[in-house]
Amino acid sequence: MRYIIFALVLGLAPSLHAQSRLTRPGDTVWVVVHRVRPDSRMQYDSLMQSVWAPASRRAGEKYPAYGRLIAERRRYVPTQLAGDSTYPYVYVYLGQANIPPSPGGGNNVLRAAGLSRAQADSFAAGLRRFTVSGTSGALVDQPYR
Repeated sequence: MRYIIFALVLGLAPSLHAQSRLTRPGDTVWVVVHRVRPDSRMQYDSLMQSVWAPASRRAGEKYPAYGRLIAERRRYVPTQLAGDSTYPYVYVYLGQANIPPSPGGGNNVLRAAGLSRAQADSFAAGLRRFTVSGTSGALVDQPYR
């Protein structure tokens, strides 16, 4: 009997953890959408996984509030081309934490991760090269009335 209860608790743990990450009315989420060119998808994936993701983790070590957002960030990848002939990648952050601007300029996340201004500018330019456009914005959880 104890094994059955233990198995049930283990089985429910992932769903309880997922529920703890849901937003409640009034909570803010930050959504980033990158519309990636079809011929640049592999380069985009490589840049995001080899540069941006590790840089985000390093910046999160320096700024713990940002680190918590990165740890819970959700990444949604496309399964097919969108109607506008791009691959939309969506990143959802359960909250918003700002990284202070670097005195030397450049992308705040990349600079907080220790990259030089030239490196940050180069990687940001690469991201712009691989995408048709990108949008981001804060959204508030608001139930229907």
